[in-house]
Amino acid sequence: QPLKVLGIDVGLKAFLVDSQGKAVQNLRTFQKSEDQLAKAQRKLSTKKKHSRKYQKQKQRVSKRHQKIRNKRADFLHKLSKKLVEKNDVVCFEDLNIAGLVKNPYLSKSIADASWGTFFQLLKYKAEWAGTQAIDVAAKNTSQTCSGCGQIVPKGLSVRWYRCYHCGLELCRDHNAARNILYKGLEKLKAAGLVVFHAPESSSTDGEPEWCATRFWITGCDRINAFPGIPCLKAGEDVTALSGYVYV
Repeated sequence: QPLKVLGIDVGLKAFLVDSQGKAVQNLRTFQKSEDQLAKAQRKLSTKKKHSRKYQKQKQRVSKRHQKIRNKRADFLHKLSKKLVEKNDVVCFEDLNIAGLVKNPYLSKSIADASWGTFFQLLKYKAEWAGTQAIDVAAKNTSQTCSGCGQIVPKGLSVRWYRCYHCGLELCRDHNAARNILYKGLEKLKAAGLVVFHAPESSSTDGEPEWCATRFWITGCDRINAFPGIPCLKAGEDVTALSGYVYV
């Protein structure tokens, strides 16, 4: 059976966008509870330290923090479980989160998103489920066109990707997720596996219609088991092609 491979790009506006263009909204657990937490902490500051009222208010603050952690953990656990159950291979970026949180404007939002925890959950749940979670280099995933492979520099504020080389237009995060998927397939290829698109159905002219996310992944000794599928020639750009054997 063909394997289902998915690329995911994490972000702040949407928690993640996958290579099919589907988005999962960011829960923003801390930001939604920030006002209530600040109010509880202000009340705590007015109490006499070590008094009974101080201890009670301190417990209220702790419970609010715990509620935020529980909501975030529940969201991350459920999402990571869903991804590994519905896909055979999940590809994600190996982000330098410690460097990203140094941004004074985005540090709170990045910490609230808990990408690092999510990636850890994804890895161990994939191992437990017998699937694969592959981390790929994050370089140029947002700048490279997923249609032709050309790099089109864009600022972080530009959320709609337009390629002036091939005319591709799509959401910036969707474009990045597709590039992450391609990099994951390249990593499988480097491990000595053969990866190619699985035909979803037959079109009206008799040619197979290639599915965007299902692939056959086999050892090199099984390459001749699927005749009629053209091989990718040496030097050709795999990111610009679909429906080909990657060798």
